[in-house]
Amino acid sequence: MGHAKRSLRLYQAIGDRSSQRDAELVLSGLVGEEERQPTLDGAVALLELAAYPHILAREAFALLESTGCVASAALVARGGRTVRILETLGWDEQQATRAARKEVATGTIECGTYRDETLHIVADPPDDLERRCTFIAIKKLVATALTLDRYRRDEKQRAAL
Repeated sequence: MGHAKRSLRLYQAIGDRSSQRDAELVLSGLVGEEERQPTLDGAVALLELAAYPHILAREAFALLESTGCVASAALVARGGRTVRILETLGWDEQQATRAARKEVATGTIECGTYRDETLHIVADPPDDLERRCTFIAIKKLVATALTLDRYRRDEKQRAAL
């Protein structure tokens, strides 16, 4: 079921409506199936998708949701003076907007820039140690994926010279 959900998110991110409907049909057939803890698969996906910030952000958000390490989070696109809420978990649109505007440093995961907007996830940091450690691990994983992608692009540029 995790792969079907990822397919749906990818098709939504790239705007492929036909494939999105197909993925929704597949997902509707999988209702009720047992879903395993997707942390390792999700971590690999973050590393592979770092070159696509709009997809990386959605995958990181899905990983936060599936691990249950945050009760409230929002996927935010910030461009100039505008703040757009793309997705929320545990907050309504107004609460997510307020959280995005005050932006607590420990509860923010930077996901890169896409189409002149900075994408990040704002979350209410968990109180218990295990969930906080999971949140911090995901935050570090996203930062590492972005750094790795930057090194890959720099290496391609050097090789082209």
